[in-house]
Amino acid sequence: MSNAAYNRAWRLAHPGRAAATAAKYNKAHPDRNKKWVKEHPEQVRVKAKAWRDAHPEKGRAQQINYKFGITVDDYSRLFTKQGGRCAICGRPETATRGGKTKWLAVDHDHETGKVRGLLCQTCNSALGLLNDDITLLLSARDYLLQHRKGNEET
Repeated sequence: MSNAAYNRAWRLAHPGRAAATAAKYNKAHPDRNKKWVKEHPEQVRVKAKAWRDAHPEKGRAQQINYKFGITVDDYSRLFTKQGGRCAICGRPETATRGGKTKWLAVDHDHETGKVRGLLCQTCNSALGLLNDDITLLLSARDYLLQHRKGNEET
């Protein structure tokens, strides 16, 4: 058995002691992990991707909590309240990534951070491209109304 395998087996057999030992070591050497991460970016990227692939729900939960300050339960409540559909167009998400349908995007006010609702990728992108500017949005609306079929001036 290799030294790494032995250590791994010991940590699994003694989780409490292993955590205490690791915490004590990390406290004594606070910059060790930061240094290793900085020196091995490719290994960090590969390990992070492997973890996200193995724990997709935990990864998503961490992401929405970090970015928007909401839990998966909060997201689920919004999703259920909106019937699994975009708050603007009323359609379910159709965009995919890696062969799987994406989650509805968490829309939020960029000034206050307050979550407004869940949007499909198209509607979320549209708001973003218009910089959440109501004047621009209304101007785009007026433009479309002016150039509707049957309203065109020739």
